[in-house]
Amino acid sequence: MAPTFREPIPRPSVGRFADLPIPIAFGGSLLFPPIDPMRFVPSGLSVSPFPTSAVQRSAFKGRSRVLPAVLAAASAFAQVPPPDITARSWVLVDATSNQVLASGNPDERVEPASLTKLMTAYLIFDALKTKKINMDQTVMPSENVRRVKTDESRMFIEANKPVTVHNLVYGMIVQSSNDAAIALAELVGGTESNFVAMMNATAKRIGITHTNYADVNGMPDPNHYTTAGDLAVVSARLIRDFPEYYKHLLGEGLHVQ
Repeated sequence: MAPTFREPIPRPSVGRFADLPIPIAFGGSLLFPPIDPMRFVPSGLSVSPFPTSAVQRSAFKGRSRVLPAVLAAASAFAQVPPPDITARSWVLVDATSNQVLASGNPDERVEPASLTKLMTAYLIFDALKTKKINMDQTVMPSENVRRVKTDESRMFIEANKPVTVHNLVYGMIVQSSNDAAIALAELVGGTESNFVAMMNATAKRIGITHTNYADVNGMPDPNHYTTAGDLAVVSARLIRDFPEYYKHLLGEGLHVQ
């Protein structure tokens, strides 16, 4: 299916991270952003109706030499055909221009796998922000962490042995640890099933309409699915709603205690 352009989504704004695109792709490689031709418009220049007053015409004469070059640059980029993408479902979000630049089959149902943890992290960050939990808090993982298999991503925490929220959060983000996600989910939700219900409720609240969660890790399940478009929404909301944790965890180095 040919790539299509989509409507703007809310703009995340976190310092230098606002300049980063959010590429989401399934079944192939990610796409880096094309250049937005409107970025060639000089700062403060706007296109307006032809000036009528003498003052407006005088001001317009200086700008008129710049405008043709700007329009020529924009026209040249507009004629560039969209690139071929091998992924069967993908979406590219340019946070700087506050819009989805392009996409292909963005609403096709796919398995999120470990990208499930984007929503898991969203709820954990919310619990941290609202002081329901804190990074220095000690957690006693339940026996449920033992069900994480040896071929799954994990940080090797042990049941009934203390570990800090700080280390669990880093383990989930850096290592994509399934055992850490389970321990955090039980801490915030009481049980993993309650936490999953919170994930689905939050998905509806922030406008995710083609996703259903069945666990906190992304293990294969027919009732566990999402779309590239929905993942782009979660990614943008993570950056926008929790800039302090996004910047701390992903942008200023990772230091596990």
